[in-house]
Amino acid sequence: MTAEEFFQSVPSEQTVDAESQEHADLVAEHGRIASLLERELPDASPGVELGGSLVKGTMVRASFDLDSICYFDNDDIGAGDTLKEIRESVEAALKTVYRIEAKRSAIKLVGKLNGNLRFPVDVVPGRFVDDTREDVFLHQAEGEKERLKTNLKKHISHISARAGRST
Repeated sequence: MTAEEFFQSVPSEQTVDAESQEHADLVAEHGRIASLLERELPDASPGVELGGSLVKGTMVRASFDLDSICYFDNDDIGAGDTLKEIRESVEAALKTVYRIEAKRSAIKLVGKLNGNLRFPVDVVPGRFVDDTREDVFLHQAEGEKERLKTNLKKHISHISARAGRST
C-alpha cells in the first residue's frame, strides 16, 4: 500500500481535525515547551517549531505524538559548542518540568514531574548547517555516526505531497 492509499483509507473519525480539542491541546503543550526552552536557555536563541504528523497533516488519532523541533542558528553557541552539548542543554532544560527518555535523535517527554502528560512528545534539538536555515545537523546518541544531516522543510513537503495534502 502506498502512502497515498494509506492516508486515503484512514477513516475521518481517526483524523485529528485542526479545530479539535486534541489539536488545541497539542499546540498548547508545544507553546509550553517553547517557553520553557527560551526561559531555561537564556544565552541562546532556540527556534522552536511544530513538526511531525501535526504539520504534515498525517496525524492519526489511534496513535499520535507531538513533535517539537528546537533548532539553533549555525553560529549560536549559547546552548553549547557541539551538537552533543546542545542536546545536553536542551535535555537539562526539559528535565526541570518533564520526565524524559533518550532516543537516537530526539528527547522523548514521557510525563511531567508534577502531573501527567496526555500524549508523548519528541523534542528534536539541532543546529542549522548555515545561514540558509534549511539543512540541519542532529546529534545521534547511538549508532556509527554522531551526527545526522536532515532538512525538515523538504521532509514535510515530501510527506505532505505523498499524503495528498498541501503544505
